[in-house]
Amino acid sequence: MQQTTLLRPLTADLYDAISQGSLTLNSGQELLQFLRTHPNLGHPQKLLNYTFKNEMFLLEALTHTSFVHEFKELNLKSNEKLEYLGDAILGLLVSHYLMDEFPELSEGELSKFRSSLVNGQSFAELSKFLGLGHCLLMGKGELKNNGHEKKALLADSFEAMLGAIYREGGFDSAEKAFFSLLESWRTEKGERFIKLEKLSEFDAKSRLQELTMAKYKVLPEYKAIQLDDQSFEVELRILDQSIATLRDSSKKKAQRMLAQKALKENLIENLEKHNE
Repeated sequence: MQQTTLLRPLTADLYDAISQGSLTLNSGQELLQFLRTHPNLGHPQKLLNYTFKNEMFLLEALTHTSFVHEFKELNLKSNEKLEYLGDAILGLLVSHYLMDEFPELSEGELSKFRSSLVNGQSFAELSKFLGLGHCLLMGKGELKNNGHEKKALLADSFEAMLGAIYREGGFDSAEKAFFSLLESWRTEKGERFIKLEKLSEFDAKSRLQELTMAKYKVLPEYKAIQLDDQSFEVELRILDQSIATLRDSSKKKAQRMLAQKALKENLIENLEKHNE
């Protein structure tokens, strides 16, 4: 499957249409008509293998609160409540999947594995794969600030989309859509999205995070520089102090290795807090 490249945010096209006079946007129905004819909307529905029968669910899933404020006269709903629902649905879907696919894992390992997947980072990755950022309806300010690329908005839109599918089609539809997305990811990228490596990566980084929070009330920082050979030099910093540096072709792998190194070699013991 060849993934479609979405070059322009849908909202940019919408504001252009309004400024050029080809769209007045006096009603929700006009907005829906615009969405029906925009090419970006077909991409996520294709990868999810789900087409909305009631387009109002789709509209709500894609509507950021900044767009609601921009067009108060349309009485639109933002996707915030669908985010809340989608987060719960995704937690259940991932739990089911992990129990079926990794029966050898203990309850504690399953909980950590789920935490490594049910979070903003993972949801933003899946949202970007779906192209949801380029489908979001945003206010002009959010669009100007590249809201369609912000990880938080991407993650929220993914939760909202799954929440909308659940609202319309129930749990079975949400499950089928989620599994269809995982298969689309595997086909496109040649690897599974849910794999044991994510557990080991999360485990080291999360343990280091728990330790630094307990000892110093701060989170570890990973600062990456891309080098001329396209590899990454990644530095682990805590309390604004350099703890260790590694170079690798994968930024994520370097972060995991740094966390493992810091834990194994006790590198964060006896750090001095500055500026207290």
